[in-house]
Amino acid sequence: MSDFVARKGHAAFGTRLRRLSERLDRDVRELYRAHGIDFEPSWFPVFAALSEMGAMSVGELAAHMRITHAAVSQIRGRLLKDGLVRVRADASDHRRQMLQLTERGEALVERLQPLWRAIADVTEAMNRQFSPKLLAELSAFEAALDQRSLFARVNEIASRPARTSARKLKGKSNGVR
Repeated sequence: MSDFVARKGHAAFGTRLRRLSERLDRDVRELYRAHGIDFEPSWFPVFAALSEMGAMSVGELAAHMRITHAAVSQIRGRLLKDGLVRVRADASDHRRQMLQLTERGEALVERLQPLWRAIADVTEAMNRQFSPKLLAELSAFEAALDQRSLFARVNEIASRPARTSARKLKGKSNGVR
């Protein structure tokens, strides 16, 4: 069976990225399970950031990862429920809540680090073999979107009057074919 999404080319770019992300997440989730670790791939950026940079607010985490506050809040909820992070008041601003790893979370980091290194090594090897510039190109693509969003770019094109259609309508109204 042919790959409909791949055949759609650039029109399905986001779908291809989501599909690839889902595929990688599925494999990583299976890897964690095979090693007896109950951990979701979507938790990685929050968990790794707290491990490497220490306590942070949800807003700080979202800014560092360039994802939405809502996405971090959702991950925070699950990590709190599983006892992997705790919330404490910020010493300089008691209104602000800071997330930090619990002892259980820190112990889990120790178990996860060898897998994270192996994932990075395999991914790097695949990139060298198949697309040595992939990460640089992804960074450039993200930078271009930082400069001007896909919404703005597409909306500009979609908002332009259709010249061909306008000419056809004009020609019909003048009796010209």
